[in-house]
Amino acid sequence: MKKKSILITGGTGKLGRCFATHFAKNGWNVVITSTNEERASKFIKSFSCDQNITFFISDLSQPNAANSLIKKINA
Repeated sequence: MKKKSILITGGTGKLGRCFATHFAKNGWNVVITSTNEERASKFIKSFSCDQNITFFISDLSQPNAANSLIKKINA
C-alpha cells in the first residue's frame, strides 16, 4: 500500500506542529516548510526514526518561492 503524503506550510508554527505530528503519527509522509532551519531541525528530531518527516526552508511570501519549492520537492 502506498503511503499518503502531505505538505504543511509553516510546519513549525503552533498549528503546523499539531498537523505535522498528527499526520506523521498516522503513517503519512509529511513534508513541512519553515523559514527557520534551526526550529525545523529541532522539531523533526522530536520524531522517532520510523516516521517520515522532511523539511524545506522556504519563505513562500517571496516571488517564485513556490516554484522553487516544487523543484526541490521533486528532486
